Amino acid sequence: MLGGDIYYQLFDDKLIVQYNQVRYYEGSGTATFQMVLESDGSITFYYEDISGETKSATVGIQNPDKNDGLTVVYNSDYVENGLAVSLAPRPIWLSYSPENGEVLPGESTTVSVNIDASGLNAGNHTSSLIVSNNSPSSMDIEVPISLEVNAYRNLTVSPLS
Repeated sequence: MLGGDIYYQLFDDKLIVQYNQVRYYEGSGTATFQMVLESDGSITFYYEDISGETKSATVGIQNPDKNDGLTVVYNSDYVENGLAVSLAPRPIWLSYSPENGEVLPGESTTVSVNIDASGLNAGNHTSSLIVSNNSPSSMDIEVPISLEVNAYRNLTVSPLS
């Protein structure tokens, strides 16, 4: 992207970067959008005003060496006014195995989910496990995962007399 104005504001727990009327790298048109980086590692793109040719939009993140990244969409007609795209890391308290694999029609597999509350603050912690598929007749399945951590620390147990 070229031209336009870029602003930012830093808060205690997030950084907001605002792009105003930034011209596209290729093609014609401009984009006004925000990128919000949260302290928990999540990133959300908020698209406000997208004009001109949008058939070759690419949305995602990558490292400075451009050898590791996460692509939401590549070179496609995807971005529109009012669109929000969120990226979030897996919480440190949740792991599962296997992380990926293939299950053929009529077969099943077991996924082990491990929850570790070590070091977490008291309160409710939520996430979800997404089971993706490539069937055109069915949608991905989202399995909600919830963890409530109590505020009790260093409990002492004494024998009854």
